[in-house]
Amino acid sequence: MRDARRVATCLEFGPRFLHSTGQAYKGGPDTGVFLQITADPSQDLPIPGRSLGFATVVAAQARGDFAVLAERGRRDASYALYLVHPFALRLVREGVLRLGLAPTLHPWGSMALMLAGGIAAALVVHRCVERPLTRALRRRLDPGAPQNRVRAASAPVPPGGRAD
Repeated sequence: MRDARRVATCLEFGPRFLHSTGQAYKGGPDTGVFLQITADPSQDLPIPGRSLGFATVVAAQARGDFAVLAERGRRDASYALYLVHPFALRLVREGVLRLGLAPTLHPWGSMALMLAGGIAAALVVHRCVERPLTRALRRRLDPGAPQNRVRAASAPVPPGGRAD
């Protein structure tokens, strides 16, 4: 992604996202696209002396990060991933099987390829479908919003003539 699109790319795990570079994402310029991947843990480790376990804390932090990004209008491709991942995973799986790559890739290689294909498909859907539709709906439903206002020309058109 970094080399192909020539954009800064970060991969962060767990609560670190909230406290380290996450602050720049939430408060910095609106130039990022965010993808949160979460999963329910197989077991919840208890926190000594507390009624909640670590899984609850991690889930709350993920929800909090998502809420802050959404509140600030940051672009988030998580919904696109939610929508397209079953189709992308199946497409990559079928491709691996039909091309005879399954024995070569082994299960972990196939899974990594499926994950990369799902994320790539989600980013394409986010950029080419979700963002344009969101912009169009915002313009239509809220034409008075600041991002939808038509700005005046810097110099008025002279009477009886063209500006160019």
